[in-house]
Amino acid sequence: MCACSDLMSQNDIDALFDSAAENAAQEDKAEVFLKKLQPIVERALDSMTSILSAFIGKECKLIAFEVVPTRTGELAAMVSGSDIVFESAIEFDQKYPAFLILEQDAAKKSANMMTGQPADYELDQPLGDERKAAAYEIMSKIFGGISDVLLGRNKSESDIAIAQVEAITENQVSKIEGSLAEEFYLVSVTMDLDSGESWHYQVVLGKDLAENIVSALGEDEPPPAPKQVVTATPLEGVASPVEPQPDISAAPAAAPPQPSSVPPPSAREPEITYQPAQFQELPERTASYEARNMDVLLDVPLNITVVLGRSKVPVKQVLEYGQGSLITLDKLAGEPVDLVINGKYFAKGEVVVIDENFGVRISAILSPEERIQALTSSQMD
Repeated sequence: MCACSDLMSQNDIDALFDSAAENAAQEDKAEVFLKKLQPIVERALDSMTSILSAFIGKECKLIAFEVVPTRTGELAAMVSGSDIVFESAIEFDQKYPAFLILEQDAAKKSANMMTGQPADYELDQPLGDERKAAAYEIMSKIFGGISDVLLGRNKSESDIAIAQVEAITENQVSKIEGSLAEEFYLVSVTMDLDSGESWHYQVVLGKDLAENIVSALGEDEPPPAPKQVVTATPLEGVASPVEPQPDISAAPAAAPPQPSSVPPPSAREPEITYQPAQFQELPERTASYEARNMDVLLDVPLNITVVLGRSKVPVKQVLEYGQGSLITLDKLAGEPVDLVINGKYFAKGEVVVIDENFGVRISAILSPEERIQALTSSQMD
């Protein structure tokens, strides 16, 4: 005897199949959604690397990225306690939180290079006010660039940057997950610098923001092209270079073989049906940020040095210097002084006095050839 209570009824079997079919349909829908979201995210990351390149003075190149659906509780394994989380808001129909998780050393290096310091300068020290301000400025422009691409709109110059950027250093995971719904998207990114090192970071987007973006910018795949039928007619008395394969199912049962490889003039090639190869349209890549984003460089501080003159003396003479000693320079009285910007010769000018302060009136801007010549001569010295 068998225990009938252990057997599944037909209704239970049907419900099981329906549940499996529903799960498969949801997986297919999620896969289609990711295919639409990925090219949009790629354009945003291209914009981000272009902006960062302009700030730190090194070429940044997007190497790889992955968009991963993530749920609450899974983020803790992906974020290190030493990372810095930058938070901002992207305004669509409302303000949606967005997060950028950056390795602490990468944040310090980018701030160092923006402020003119070596990349490895004081990596063991806290950011400090100056480097923190530089990092906030970079992140503000980056979030602004990402917002431009994700929202698919051209913003005015006054709206390029998102002003509200905060750094989260404590309770990072709980702060991120507390600002988002149970499901969100984590974008893991690898970027290479021309200096040879790689930076890794993550971008976190809420599910509702991602759905709005895909709804506004996502494009359906183009339909396949219809089949084309071409009838090939060979030249009279000339064999076809490629023998077509006849349709065996449509051929007569007792078809006699052709006695000769050269068809008679009245013969015609059978119809050849072919379909052009279909390739998925490549997403448009934003190779570089728009020209208007040169404005991001306008607030970068530059060091201007006025070179009154130079002198080369031996150590013995330097040791003999005292109060009242005179040093003869290599410039004559009234000769223009050199203006150097961030160590590069830029212009010549004359010294003036303005309200008891020294100043320099620019008299000539050096041409590129003159700058190269001046740089070469300074290196030879």
